[in-house]
Amino acid sequence: MKAKFSDVLVQLVIAVVATVVASLLLRALAPLNVTQIALLAAIFFAAIEAVIILRQRSSNRRSSSEQSAEMKNESKPKPFGETLWRQGWKRVDYAIGVVPYNGVLWMPKVPEAQGHFAERVGVEQPPRCPSCRTGLLEDVGDDPGGYRWHCPQGDFETTSKKSMRDSSIGAELKAQRAWEQYKEARAKNGS
Repeated sequence: MKAKFSDVLVQLVIAVVATVVASLLLRALAPLNVTQIALLAAIFFAAIEAVIILRQRSSNRRSSSEQSAEMKNESKPKPFGETLWRQGWKRVDYAIGVVPYNGVLWMPKVPEAQGHFAERVGVEQPPRCPSCRTGLLEDVGDDPGGYRWHCPQGDFETTSKKSMRDSSIGAELKAQRAWEQYKEARAKNGS
């Protein structure tokens, strides 16, 4: 692991401070015998070393957790709706209908600034209950690696091996095809 400049600088400052404090201790503790001074110096330097080791461990923990989070994010494609979340969205279910996928309903949407000229379609999260169209809640399922999606109204419940986020990618692909067909039909009709 490469040491950051700030970490090296902190360690250098700690070493300088430790040296100054040790020399001050030696002068102040002159009446003590050599064994007592050596013991005090050893305790002091052990404390400094412990601080450095704890700092490195916490830095390693942070970097390894950041790396594992980055690896998880890199291994999974992001839903289009998540990449443009800062933009305003316009629902287009009036044009292409809701998108049934994985047993639930997904509401298609496009970036508001692009409107009917949008090339890509996203889907709203969470998906909707097929019976009452209320947004679903997601819990970790009873099976390892599974998820339970349920309606807060109590009308619907299902399980999935994929999270809502992962399932939204497939729903977006299906919505994208429906959007392309809608645009092709509009182009044929000249509207």
